[in-house]
Amino acid sequence: MKQILQLSLAQLRGFLREPGILFWAFAFPILMAWVLGAAFDKKGEGPVSVSLVQTSPAALRPTAGASLKKDPLIHLREESADAALLALRRGESQIIVEENSAGVKVRFDPANQEAVLARYRAERALSKNQLPVNVEQITARGSRYVDFLVPGLVALGIMNSCMWGIGWLMIEFRMKKLLRAMIAASMKRIQYLISFFVTRIIANTVETGLLLLFAGLYFGIRIEGTLLAFMMVIVAGLVAFTGIAILGACRAASTQVGNGILNAVTLPLMILSGVFFSYHNFPDAVVPIIRYLPLTLLADSLRAVFVEGAGVAQVWLSCAILCITGAITFVAGLRFYRWY
Repeated sequence: MKQILQLSLAQLRGFLREPGILFWAFAFPILMAWVLGAAFDKKGEGPVSVSLVQTSPAALRPTAGASLKKDPLIHLREESADAALLALRRGESQIIVEENSAGVKVRFDPANQEAVLARYRAERALSKNQLPVNVEQITARGSRYVDFLVPGLVALGIMNSCMWGIGWLMIEFRMKKLLRAMIAASMKRIQYLISFFVTRIIANTVETGLLLLFAGLYFGIRIEGTLLAFMMVIVAGLVAFTGIAILGACRAASTQVGNGILNAVTLPLMILSGVFFSYHNFPDAVVPIIRYLPLTLLADSLRAVFVEGAGVAQVWLSCAILCITGAITFVAGLRFYRWY
């Protein structure tokens, strides 16, 4: 028992001497709990966003708008039919309430749990004035939850492919002393780093192609925008996350610290950037910041191409920001890279 105790204490001392490991083991879970809590705390009691479309003269309209405005748990957006559909596709609103002289229609996607909650709240608010309500489930392509999800999964696949396919591999090569042998040969260091980008283009083409093939055959998802815009967004995303992966892996000397660094980048982005749910669930004060995170720009641009029919003119700015992000992080990673 004495030997076991001494060996255990030696391992604990080694653990405590690594500040990086302490951060990922203790501080990082607390930070993640705070981020998730900000998005989902009192989710059932928070406001829902409802798009109100009015198609009849004001004198002939029911009182749906007034009824919905009285409910403090409903954030009402009065807009045109096209704007309401676009807001629904982007996750900015959960349901559409159409108001005309004949009555009120509530349109929602039953596969989206936020939309189901918004539907019941809207019906409750409308029932107080005894308004006749018709419910219509949205099944049209482009307005379903799966149309929101698949572009987000493509973006998530690009991020994970780069962060783990590049960052983790670099850390592993450093630990195995392979980088020392490589730089001893007649190899330019920048060529070595660029080779990872080329490899990710090939690998991610296959990964994305298989996902889109399945989504197209099973869910009927199609790319509504131009193929050139789609390719631009994919390449820009690879450029951005290749640079971020190189910067993240430039100094890590152990798998424990490397794993923590990569998770510290990927997990918050996966939660904040609207891959599985709209980032408009977060407080309004942080939404403008979240909107310009790399994964958010990538996911939003892909959704614009997939469901909004966006072309090069609509996505070039996001692509430029992603490419600049990749260039800055690549240069920084090359500058501080630890080759041995």
